[in-house]
Amino acid sequence: VLLFGIALTLFLILALFPFISWSVVLGGFGFFLVYILAQIVRPNERWVFVPMVVFVLLLGFLMIGNYQLNLTRATLPVEVTPGTTLSWQVAKESLKEHFFAGVGTANYSYAFSLFYPKEHNLDPLYSVRFYQGTGLFFEALSTIGALGTILFLLLWLSFFSVGVYLLSYEKNRNKLYSLGLWSMVTMLFLASFTSAINGSLLLIGVLIATLALGTVFWESDSEEKYIELSLKATPKFALALAFTFMVVSAGVAFLFVFMGKVFVADMNMGKAVRISAEKPNTDSLEMFAKAINIYPQEGRYYMRLAQEYMALANVEASKPEREQNVSVIRDYAEQAIDLSQIGKKQMPNDVVQAESMGMIYENIGLYDSATLTKAIETYLRAEELEPQNPLYSVKLGQIKKLLADERAEGAEKEALYTESKNLFEKAIEKKQDLAVAYYDLALILSRLKDLDGAVTNAEQALSFENSNLNYGYNLGILYQLRNKDDDKARAEKMFKDILSVNEKLIDVRLSLGLLYEDMNKKDSALAEYNKILTYLPKEADEKIAQTKEQIEKMISNVKSGKSNLNRENESAPTNTPSSVPENPMPVEVPIGAPAPFGQ
Repeated sequence: VLLFGIALTLFLILALFPFISWSVVLGGFGFFLVYILAQIVRPNERWVFVPMVVFVLLLGFLMIGNYQLNLTRATLPVEVTPGTTLSWQVAKESLKEHFFAGVGTANYSYAFSLFYPKEHNLDPLYSVRFYQGTGLFFEALSTIGALGTILFLLLWLSFFSVGVYLLSYEKNRNKLYSLGLWSMVTMLFLASFTSAINGSLLLIGVLIATLALGTVFWESDSEEKYIELSLKATPKFALALAFTFMVVSAGVAFLFVFMGKVFVADMNMGKAVRISAEKPNTDSLEMFAKAINIYPQEGRYYMRLAQEYMALANVEASKPEREQNVSVIRDYAEQAIDLSQIGKKQMPNDVVQAESMGMIYENIGLYDSATLTKAIETYLRAEELEPQNPLYSVKLGQIKKLLADERAEGAEKEALYTESKNLFEKAIEKKQDLAVAYYDLALILSRLKDLDGAVTNAEQALSFENSNLNYGYNLGILYQLRNKDDDKARAEKMFKDILSVNEKLIDVRLSLGLLYEDMNKKDSALAEYNKILTYLPKEADEKIAQTKEQIEKMISNVKSGKSNLNRENESAPTNTPSSVPENPMPVEVPIGAPAPFGQ
């Protein structure tokens, strides 16, 4: 049985090879082996060789690697955690501002967002927020500060030293069970410095440590001392003890009821999220509200419900204009704002709450541009809580661009464009490979008539995300607008490359036709316009019908020698390629004969 258990354990170690912290395994097993070799703990003579053989096998597994052994490996969800270097950088910056007491218990996510370094933005997972550090030590430095960390280490080391002392004391006693359990405690001790420890692991670790301490006391035959308490000793003592018992019992009962409420609330929230994931609908609202009624202290519940109302408002707004219910959209938007304000009161320093609230205001800005100012304020607050996040600068720049687009030509419009330009450059300074920042900067520079700069930044955006058809499409338009050297040939190639991926992109084909007109290739332009007609659904709504009519008019213009180019509206790229699906569903296509980058 023992050999079978050892073989099974070794097989599991191989199967879980990529998920194992080998320093922890070897450290714990090394602790066990030291006591065996020193003969402080002596197993049966027949089994003395087993620990040494197993240790050698573990070293062999580590050196050879599971891939070379070509054995079956388990596939488990990958838990992403911050690296040791990143955790130390966050802890170091936290101590600079909160040296003695830290940012507060259970607030590591706040510390991480506030203090992670700019270099982290170069990581592919730069947008992931971590709620735990790598190891309790780094997490403690950030959350409970230097004083709390020192006390934590003293407690941990005191406990560990008691076990080592009792194991080493009185060699004549064979404390084999204690050695096994304290080897596990050693692994937990090492893991607390090298791995993320969640609540479940912490609870299991405490139980194992308690069992290990009790076992080593038992095998050491430590002197037992009892303090006998009796309710019959004195009336005063009986009353005090009874009162203490009632308070403790009430506290335990409250704890179980409280945790039960939180659990039930989370269950309802999870069910609501699953319903909403299929498609935003009113059925999920009841489940969200039920979760809030059960546990109203959780601010994220309010924010999630606010997001659901905003999603429902967008669903209603996406309907054809004659089917929209404006009052419903308004009510949903107002509910979203009210709930997000409650969430803000519950979590004033939570960056996720600030970000979600900003997105809600930004979405409402599609219907009421006045709320864009609120969105700017909220994103600025999110940037305070996460100063190295480049995406907030991008969001602020995009909103400034929207506000500028609404203004009449003049100093105010140009000033807003300049502010937007500076924000996109700020985002690029924080993350040098952020494609969306280069792309949006190209849009702004084209509005500021700096076409060379616009082309350069659009090319940079496409180099970072070469599969993004929108970047390629608008780069082609920029080539056409700049019209230097072989820019028209570059634009033609760009449009053709995009159409080779999806030939039913109406905007791209229309732009290619306009480009051919500009290049005086009338037959090629007619071919592109005729292809658009073949891709339009036969059974179409009014918008598609208007588009079809305009394309036919453009064909007629080319045949009669008239140009469809509109040079007066050339300004900045805003179009996004639209695709015609295989089924005859109505599809949004350009209304009118847009000039390149038409408004």
